[in-house]
Amino acid sequence: MELSRLTKLTFLDLSNANLKLESTDLKTLIGSLANLRELYLDGVNISLKGSGWCSTLSSSLPRLRMLSMKYCGLSDLEYLNLEDNSISGTLPIVVFSVPSSQVLQLQNNHFTGEVHEFANAFSSFLHTLDLGNNHLNGSIPRSIFELECLSELILTSNFEVIKGLPRLTILDLSCNNLRIEIQGSNSTSFPFPQMSELRLASCQLQKFLDLKNQSSMNVLDLSDNNITGEVPCWIWSIALSYLNLSCNFLDSLEEPYYISTDYWMVIDLHTNRIKGDVPILPTSLTYFSVANNKFTGSIPSSICNLDQLQFLDMSNNAINSKLPPCLFQMCDYLLVLNLGRYRLSGIILDTFSLNCSLITLDLSSNTLEGRFPRSLERCASLEVLDIGSNKIRDTFPCMLKKLPKKRYQYLQVEFNGYGMYYRNRVTLTLKGREMEIVNNFEAFTSMDFSCNNFKGEIPEVLGDLKPLYLLNLSHNALTGRIPNALGKLTQLGSLDLSVNQLSGRIPDKLAGLTFLYFLNLSFNQLSGRIPSGKQLQTFSTDSFEGNTGLYNDLVDRLLYRILG
Repeated sequence: MELSRLTKLTFLDLSNANLKLESTDLKTLIGSLANLRELYLDGVNISLKGSGWCSTLSSSLPRLRMLSMKYCGLSDLEYLNLEDNSISGTLPIVVFSVPSSQVLQLQNNHFTGEVHEFANAFSSFLHTLDLGNNHLNGSIPRSIFELECLSELILTSNFEVIKGLPRLTILDLSCNNLRIEIQGSNSTSFPFPQMSELRLASCQLQKFLDLKNQSSMNVLDLSDNNITGEVPCWIWSIALSYLNLSCNFLDSLEEPYYISTDYWMVIDLHTNRIKGDVPILPTSLTYFSVANNKFTGSIPSSICNLDQLQFLDMSNNAINSKLPPCLFQMCDYLLVLNLGRYRLSGIILDTFSLNCSLITLDLSSNTLEGRFPRSLERCASLEVLDIGSNKIRDTFPCMLKKLPKKRYQYLQVEFNGYGMYYRNRVTLTLKGREMEIVNNFEAFTSMDFSCNNFKGEIPEVLGDLKPLYLLNLSHNALTGRIPNALGKLTQLGSLDLSVNQLSGRIPDKLAGLTFLYFLNLSFNQLSGRIPSGKQLQTFSTDSFEGNTGLYNDLVDRLLYRILG
């Protein structure tokens, strides 16, 4: 084309010229027109797909300021990318009306106004929509939530959207694979109105939102994000009743962090990296979890004043403390008490009352001493009992035949309409490796008395614990035979009796435990034939090693007789 020689051309209007531009034609036409500032192609039939003409225009016309392409027959447009062009003005309605559009990227411009509704949203093929870093306002179009193919939605840095909703009191964008970004080093520009609930769990947040001017907020959920640094001290003074900052990368509590109100019901900080002392707690708390952190010091005495507390999980921290006696008095209303992996010392008081409400008691991996509390039989709702890896010296407690009576798949408690879920997690040590089991079973209970100094025989009454799924009595000083009654535990999935002084034969009834997926009877004094059965035959020899009197089949039996 002769036009391509006009290298100094700044204005070109080919509108209604009855042209049809193929891929090579468009490139040839404008390839050398680097000075072009205005281009009008209205009515020109462009057969290229969006990815073709977009890349051609952007790479060939760096000084272009005006582009008009009305009535160009772009009915098959699939890809439109106009990012980083400093385009101003309102968003054109036409870009939301192309039925074949799959990718629409208009980010990093100066678009203003509202986002228009999508035409025929239910039948749209759009899978990527990026309107980030503009100056859009108004409400998010309802039709966006009708785009069934949409997999990537980016509205980054269009905070005027929130400004345009002054009556907004509840915002929940949790668990939608959205990403909310806060530009700059200061988060004060995030313009939230006065709200009562803000839930932004799993939104890939990296910074704290500045909400210190909130006066009516009751619920704040920023869990499962990537927030780093310290928990700001102002968060304790905005009259929250529900705070969930769990599963982030927080490392400290900004001082002073005195929790001054009595409105608090739920504080969940579990699974962070928070160091320092556990703060003084408000008496109104119902749920408190700081599990899986790096807290030090001692258990605060203020815990003894929490007469409404139902869930207390402070497991897996570096706190070095004696076990407060008041905790056992609190078991009349506590449902979950988890202080496992905690460096606790002292004894478990034998003071559980008839009103005991405990469903989960985990005091494992501490240095507790003394005897096993017989009054624990009064906790008729007990589901998970783990006192493994302590220094308890006692005979095995036969009173456990009175447990349990009720089972829960998970625990749910409503706090003034704010649902809180607690799933029982049991950590087992299997051949030196730790494995966490999450309670996913309708009838589930576990019992872990491992790594203590229990003596005597395993009581037959254990066979009456029909819902038992996990039983770990390893690393004790138990003697006698493995009771036949264990064969009645038809729900049993894991049985560990290793490193004791058990003798005699393995009961044939164990071969009938069809749910058994882990078995460890190693390093005892067992003898005789290993019972035949499909389930027991699936276990390796490691499950039976250290029992020189055991044999598996005729050949093993002959070798045993010959070699002694």
